[in-house]
Amino acid sequence: MASPSRSAAARTSRSLPGNSRVSADAAAASDDPSTLLRLLAKSRRAELRYRTLIDHAQEAMCILTPDGTIVDANKQAEVMHHCTRDELLGRNIRELVAPEYADQAEANYASLVTAGGGRSPAIPFVGPDGARRSCSPSATT
Repeated sequence: MASPSRSAAARTSRSLPGNSRVSADAAAASDDPSTLLRLLAKSRRAELRYRTLIDHAQEAMCILTPDGTIVDANKQAEVMHHCTRDELLGRNIRELVAPEYADQAEANYASLVTAGGGRSPAIPFVGPDGARRSCSPSATT
């Protein structure tokens, strides 16, 4: 039989945004420091797994806001765009494509966000050196 706090957490998770199990557990653990510490350790392990996956991917990966602003990027994105991660962060996707494709890139990305993901047609990205590289962006939301 589940403990009363666990049952409350299970009920709470249904009403939380994104059905977040960690948020429900944290809400249930707010009065239990040892449970909160376990949840923080679990969150740190999850972050480490995420970073490992992203940083060791063979493809360029960027995390974008719905308007196309880059909030995270991996090493392969640095290589593809010939700039550092710090130089990528805060830039909008339309700044990285060939100028004549900026409107198309923005429209394609908006369609991917609306559809919840997919792959868009190849678009030329331009590096700081002016070199063009074709890329077929994909997205999941």
